[in-house]
Amino acid sequence: MDVSASLSEKRRSCWGVYETTLRKDARVHIPERFRLCLGEEVVMVCFKDHAIRVIPVELLEEWRAALLSEGPSPGQSASAVRTMLAGAEFGHFDSKGCLALTAAHREWAALAPQTSLRILGVGDTIEIWSQAEWEVYQLQT
Repeated sequence: MDVSASLSEKRRSCWGVYETTLRKDARVHIPERFRLCLGEEVVMVCFKDHAIRVIPVELLEEWRAALLSEGPSPGQSASAVRTMLAGAEFGHFDSKGCLALTAAHREWAALAPQTSLRILGVGDTIEIWSQAEWEVYQLQT
């Protein structure tokens, strides 16, 4: 068994939930365990159900291709890709482990300063949700 490959796979596995609030300067602290699996440069995209998905930069094309192959119709898949890529922004973590969220992403996810947030580890990405939107989503599923 290749130990280095095994360690690499573990770094790419984001899991768990982290609760925090959006800072007044529109930055959100991302826990180290999530930063390690994402890498230094990320892409933030508007995603389903008014969440912000944070993707390692090297996986953006893979995610675009996966979205195109999903959905009951090509039109819906194209719409999902359009929403995702039109709102895509590069980001990086500052020295305190924070990620600055753009105004467009905050609007998409209904985030205002001091909003309670849920950050979910979802495989090789994370999702940032307002606590209120997360509760609505949970009731619908």
